[in-house]
Amino acid sequence: MVGVSGGVDSSVAAWRLVQQGEAVAGLFMQNWADDGSGDCRAEDDRRDAVAVCGLLGIPFHFRDFSNEYWQGVFEHFLAEYAAGRTPNPDVLCNREVKFKHFLDAARELGAERIATGHYARIAQRGHQWLLLRGADRSKDQSYFLHQLGQEQLAATLFPIGDLEKSDLRRIARDVSLPTHAKKDSTGICFIGERDFREFLGRYLPAKTGQILDPSDGSVIAEHPGVFYFTLGQREGLNIGGVRGRPAAPWYVVGKDVASNVLYVDQDRDSPWMLSNRLRSETAHWIAGAPPARRFECTAQTRYRQPDEPCTVNVLDDGSVQVSFDRPQRAVTPGQSLVLYDGEVCLGGAVIAATDAPLEQRLRTTPSPFEALQQVRRIADTGHSDAAAVRTAVDSVFRIDASSPQAVFGDRHALKSGLRLLHNYFRSQGQDPILPKLALSVLQLERRFVQDGATVNKVASGIERAQRQATELGDSGHPDVLAALGGLYADTISHLKPRVMVQGNPHYLGQAGVVAEIRALLLAAVRAAVLWRQLGGSYWDFLLSRKAMVEAVDRQLA
Repeated sequence: MVGVSGGVDSSVAAWRLVQQGEAVAGLFMQNWADDGSGDCRAEDDRRDAVAVCGLLGIPFHFRDFSNEYWQGVFEHFLAEYAAGRTPNPDVLCNREVKFKHFLDAARELGAERIATGHYARIAQRGHQWLLLRGADRSKDQSYFLHQLGQEQLAATLFPIGDLEKSDLRRIARDVSLPTHAKKDSTGICFIGERDFREFLGRYLPAKTGQILDPSDGSVIAEHPGVFYFTLGQREGLNIGGVRGRPAAPWYVVGKDVASNVLYVDQDRDSPWMLSNRLRSETAHWIAGAPPARRFECTAQTRYRQPDEPCTVNVLDDGSVQVSFDRPQRAVTPGQSLVLYDGEVCLGGAVIAATDAPLEQRLRTTPSPFEALQQVRRIADTGHSDAAAVRTAVDSVFRIDASSPQAVFGDRHALKSGLRLLHNYFRSQGQDPILPKLALSVLQLERRFVQDGATVNKVASGIERAQRQATELGDSGHPDVLAALGGLYADTISHLKPRVMVQGNPHYLGQAGVVAEIRALLLAAVRAAVLWRQLGGSYWDFLLSRKAMVEAVDRQLA
């Protein structure tokens, strides 16, 4: 049973099977109900499919899978966009419709196997079925087929997988198939070529919001709805001339659905879009299991992307963590990660999250260094920089901020902390204890976030201290520092490793100094939590010094 779509690919697939002497029938699937918009071409495609089957002398069948498509594909599609992710409905359509409901219908009609016009190949190695790339790499569709399993591959043929597109067109023309000159279909699977923004707006009400530059938080323009945009996108932003900015294109480098904010940059390869690691949802393995718990292979995070070398770690929950050999541009949650061993597609998964770009993580990194520098200063001298202490305390109170900039300020506000980082990475710092103190805080943060009871106590205590600061009108008031210092002493200070502060015993014996030190340590832990949430780790300071110092220097430039 050939899935005849009314296109040239499935037409040639059916023709080749007929030429091979197979008993062939065609089945046309309608997977989207006519919504009255007049832009769904299912009827035209059906007529072409009927014409092809008539020319080949094979039976024609029709099935309406609109409900199955809606429930198995489209509802998920909408939910993903509503969550700020960018789904790939073609992958789900293959898994839920073409190789599930179509396969079931074919068997009900007496067919032993199904065939489609996909550019992919199937091979058998022993008792195992393999999914291989199509011979025409520019048309290879194994990316969209990575969710297939052994049972489906055993019952499937890809008759055109060994052809180049140009050869396929020539065959279709030579044998006078009525679809030989028909354009290839594009757009969302089975929905076709539509105005995507208008189409999505029918189902997801959008709200206008700000477009910001993530480097300084400045407002660039207004967007019609964050749902309409994805990472790396250039078209549709409608950003005109911006005062003080070059006349160059803008690219989407991030979006925050909760705050309805879109982030843009004029660098096509902006560091804000780069990531070295990703975490997936539960992975699917075509062979039924991964090749190993840890292995090297190549990956694609979007269709037609060149193969990217990577290392895959299979986690206990079935997800994978992937580390790439070089930074990747615009890796997008909701899209598909597909893994390959040469020509063999191993399987894949939906991308759940990426590590934040290094520049974005560095927005959080100066804060613990600055807070800890004040710890060192007050421990030695009994005095601190009041403005720096207020900045640190304010960062503790901004628990629900939408971005690192909202917590710590823009690049200019972080200059002194960035210089501290610069000196640390280039071993030019005057205080050798400060880096050790910072690493101790990063280790302490890991214990802290794993202790749910302590996290809840700290959150409640911060709320009380924030109310107190509001009443006093000063986040740096001694009473506020005493409250935060007491909170640290009652909660985090009991965790290991304990942060040991060295200094002048005269000052370390004063209650006010001790309270201020503990409040600053709480601020440092807060910054370490955000660093970790953005994909940073303790090992970055030890193993990624070169990349981090280069990023720090770019921020200081």
